[in-house]
Amino acid sequence: MRHSAFAHLQKIEVQDHLSLSDLRQRVGSAKASVRTSPHLLALLSLVSALGLCTVVLLANTFVIPLPGILSGDSSAFSEQFVTPNSYRERYLQNLEAEQKRELAKSVHFLSGIIASENPRVASKSKEIAYLIASESRAANIDPILVAAVVKSESTFKENARSHVGALGFMQVMPQTGQFVSKVFGLPWKGKSVLLNDGRYNLTLGIAYLQYLLDKYDGDFKTALWAYNWGPSNVQRLDAGEAQLPSVTKHYAKTILADFSKWKQAFAQRQTQYKFFNASYLGKKL
Repeated sequence: MRHSAFAHLQKIEVQDHLSLSDLRQRVGSAKASVRTSPHLLALLSLVSALGLCTVVLLANTFVIPLPGILSGDSSAFSEQFVTPNSYRERYLQNLEAEQKRELAKSVHFLSGIIASENPRVASKSKEIAYLIASESRAANIDPILVAAVVKSESTFKENARSHVGALGFMQVMPQTGQFVSKVFGLPWKGKSVLLNDGRYNLTLGIAYLQYLLDKYDGDFKTALWAYNWGPSNVQRLDAGEAQLPSVTKHYAKTILADFSKWKQAFAQRQTQYKFFNASYLGKKL
């Protein structure tokens, strides 16, 4: 008569007088019961199948999409990157921390550039660098390019005002600010805010630069001509109805030279920035 392994093992009573040979014989009998019981084998097979189904179900359930900040470069990653949930959360947190670290590196580098180019704003160079870097990254434009534009437009003076009425860091004309606000669905807060709120000025100025880069298929030089001279004049230039002013030509050439020089300097500092972290930003994030 066959017995289950568990029932058979329950009959083994390990006592002081039990001989080693008797114990081996009884344990061997229990093992034989496990091998020969068809009911137990069927039960174990069912449990194994249910376990496999559970693993597959969990793997398909806990698929977490990549953070939006990587949407522009998601080809290098897979949304089916299956890891246990706790590791998945840590993975996403590390990506976020890496983005903050990259921002901190940009702020540190640009802060030095700003203090060097205009010592009068050196005490606020880190704050200005943070505004430029954060707004540029939000618009997916290189912060170093934007910094080069701000240098030529206002030498990093927040409340700069030109004789023709251009205002702020990026010398945005009020009518241009209104146009950009409408195109990008941004609030128009008026000339006073455009002049005195550095972040708002950068938001509109960078949006306009982005608009021009899109308009001219990423051609930096033509976009800068249009930023300085106006898109309608560039259109006339293309039609052979106007000549490029020397001041506009010099404007674009200066910005692109600064951009190239600073990009090279930033690249050379990557060894220095190897262990740089987001704590440099303080409580801004």
